[in-house]
Parts: sequence; C-alpha cells; structure tokens
Amino acid sequence: MRNIKLLVASILLMSMTACVTDKQSNLEELGYINTIKFVGPGEIEFEPINGAVQTKATSVDDGSALVFNWAAGDTLGIFPHEGNQVEFPIKTQSSSTSATFDGGGWALRNNASYAAYYPFSVWNYFQNNKTIIMDYSGQVQNGNGSFVHLSAYDFLASAKTTPQNNMVTFQMDRQGSILYIDIVVPEPATITSLTISCDEAIFVEKAALDISGNNPMVTPIETKESLTLRFENTTTTEQNETVRAYMAVQPLDFSAKTLIATLVTDAGIYTAPVVSRVVNKGKAAFLRFSDSFTDNTFPGTAVDLGLTSGLKWATCNIGANAPEEYGDYFAWGETEPYYSSQDPLVWKEGKEGGYNRDSHNRDNIGDNAFLDAEDDAATVNWGDTWRMPTLEEWEELIDECTWTWTTQNEVNGYLVTSNTNGNSIFLPAAGCRSDTDLYFAGSLGGYWSSSLEADNPDLACYVSFYSGGVYRSNGCCDGRSVRAVTE
Repeated sequence: MRNIKLLVASILLMSMTACVTDKQSNLEELGYINTIKFVGPGEIEFEPINGAVQTKATSVDDGSALVFNWAAGDTLGIFPHEGNQVEFPIKTQSSSTSATFDGGGWALRNNASYAAYYPFSVWNYFQNNKTIIMDYSGQVQNGNGSFVHLSAYDFLASAKTTPQNNMVTFQMDRQGSILYIDIVVPEPATITSLTISCDEAIFVEKAALDISGNNPMVTPIETKESLTLRFENTTTTEQNETVRAYMAVQPLDFSAKTLIATLVTDAGIYTAPVVSRVVNKGKAAFLRFSDSFTDNTFPGTAVDLGLTSGLKWATCNIGANAPEEYGDYFAWGETEPYYSSQDPLVWKEGKEGGYNRDSHNRDNIGDNAFLDAEDDAATVNWGDTWRMPTLEEWEELIDECTWTWTTQNEVNGYLVTSNTNGNSIFLPAAGCRSDTDLYFAGSLGGYWSSSLEADNPDLACYVSFYSGGVYRSNGCCDGRSVRAVTE
C-alpha cells in the first residue's frame, strides 16, 4: 500500500559497469541512468452525493484523503520503449511518503522512453504495454471502515516518459474510482456481503490498461450486472448501527439507471434503491443506505437431520420462498441467474442464448477442487454461514435418509426423511435450464454440489433424481438448482 496524499518514491537500481576497450566507464558516460523519481497522484477528492444527509460519519480521516502506507510486497511494473517489462519490488520502506525499489541490476538509458504502472502483478508479466489487466473482482473488506483492501485495486499509470538529467519522473494518474458507503444496519448482525446490481452490464470487472501512448487508456474487457464486496470480521451489536464500506470501481455513470443494493447478513437480507449519480475518475463518491432498506429475510431455515457430520440442510432452494417452489437456476460457479425474470423469461444483457459454457473454469475453485466462497451461489446469496454441499455431503444425505417420491402442494419431488430423528426436507423436481428452455420440470431434479469430478476436473458433480431413483451425474453449464447447507 502507499500514501495517496503524497506519493514520492526513489527507485535505486544496482550499479552496473560496462567495458569500453580495456577500461571501465561510468554508466552516465555510456548513456545509462540509475535513478527513478516516482510521483503519485494527489489526494483523493471526496464527492458527497447532492442532497444526501451529511453527518460526521461521511468524513474520512481529516475529511480530505484516504492514506495508504508503503508495505512489503509493493511492486511497480516498468516498460522500456523496446523489450519486456521489468518488475521493481520494494526494497526498503523509508517512510509513509517514499520508499526504495530495486530493479535487480536493470538500468535505464538516457535516449529511451519508459512507462510505469502500479500495482505489478505476476499475471501481467507476459502482457504487453497495451494489455495490462485491471481486475476488480474478489474485493473483501476486513472490518468496519477498513480500506486496506483498496490498495490492490488502486490502479495507477504513467504515460511514456523520457529521462532528463539522469533521472526519469513518472507522474502517476489514478485509473479508477472509489465508492464509500454508509450502511445503517437494521438489526445486530454479522455482515456478509454488499452487492450493487443493475439490469444492465455497467460494472467493469476486468479492463485492459494501455500505457503505450502519451496518455494511459482503459478499455473494458468484462462487464457485469453487479459488483460485490464481501466482508470479514464485520459485526454490529445494536439496532441501526452504521457500517462503512469501501468498493473500488471503474468510473461509471448510473444517473439514468435503476440500481439496487443488497446487504446480506446472518440476520437477513436487505435491499435498498441506489441514488443515481456519476462516479468520476480518481474520485471517491459517497452513498448512504438507511431507512430505505427493505427486510427480505431469506425464507430458508436449517433442519437438523441427525446426520453423522452434524450438517444441517436448508428447507428450500436458493431463490425460492417455500419448500415447493423451484427457485433459481445457476450455472456451476455462477452466483446469479442468467435471467432477470422467469415468467415471462427475460435474459439479462449479454446472456442471451443460454448459460456460459466456461462458467466451470478452474478460476472458480480452491486448492481442494471445491468452489471458493465468492463463487458459491449459496454463500453469496444467503451469507457466509451457508454454502453449497460437497458431493460427499450429498452422498451422506442419500445414505442416512429415506427418499420418498411424492407430491407436496401439487409439486412433485422427494421427501427426504432422516433415519435418525425423523426430520425431513422436500426437494422439488425443478428440472434444468438449457439455453432458453426449461426441461423436465416436475419429473426430474438436478442439484449442484461444490465438487469437481475427480477424473475430469472440467466437469462439476451434481445429484439428479426422478421417480425411479437418485443418482450422481456431472456437467458444467446448464442452469440447475442449489440447496444450501450450514454447520
């Protein structure tokens, strides 16, 4: 992390010598330079929304800036006018406003030009100076009011610069924006996530940064209908307590859009409209959610089926309001349906024609071949205490319960009854969605697990059933049901 109020760092390169005939020559005589002056942007300008109620809670630090300090792991990427980029990791931290970086013996030439960006990432090592990846996904805030996580998303860039007087100076410009949000939480709760969503794909999740020209340029690569901030160690203890959240975003204009904020807690799910506004480049825009929240507490409750693992199963599917409702359909690794309405079916922008055949890629799994929390439809929609079951947990449900094909409130499905304590859950035969069609509703059920197929990690495992039995299957892309579990 770095100081945003004033960012000045000297990058000292290891000394290099070169032979000219039989004598040693100074680097400067050969046209080399060994010092970089790195100048960052000024302080972030904060823009409270017009007409919003201003309180002391809207100020940040002294009301003018977020302050970041240099830290271990900070690295710059520098491109020469020819050849590959070079990474400059931090060497020493001299103060909050400056630091020393080391290019590993790499030297600069007076007659060349250079461009720089921050933060350097190993994923960008093989990118050229026109396709540096800026990725806004996976933001996690640790604690109420913490903005430490913003450092990884505060993308800075300098246009190409020519050295002068044995020094090159990079004037770094901020390429993104910040939303800082006050959330008045209705009930004491552990906060899980905040999602801001639109019926159009206006949120840039990935973009390409181009520093090959005289001015840095940003081109969106992937846009989505929503942007999610997950929380860790964030709990309120009183009614109407305020939580301060920070989200890094690309500049956007939703002054003529309809946006909804969804707050997920262990006490319930709350929604509120987002006031229209423009979020400008290099600035922090303020939003506040208070009494506009609507309580949308999820209808699911946890049922103890006396299983060996102690795991509890939800009473209804994600997206359903009752055990007999089909709920929503998700591709594996996706956390929101590809439609905005089922009746009539209305596909979201960019999703026309069906489910994403690449939704099962390995970016969505952890080291143990299970979905990461941010890619788990149950966790994202219901909170950190809920998740999708593994294949082994589905097998436990099959082995330790009696499955009876039945009709409940005119809906076909399986009544799953514990062999230990007699408690039960109902799994409706919701069918599956493929492209724009719903297949086998009322006769077949398909429920995702969080596990990949051991022999073919390109496929995910799910449990399928019909009146004649229950069996294991695999797939990757069709829309299927999700039934959540909790410890």
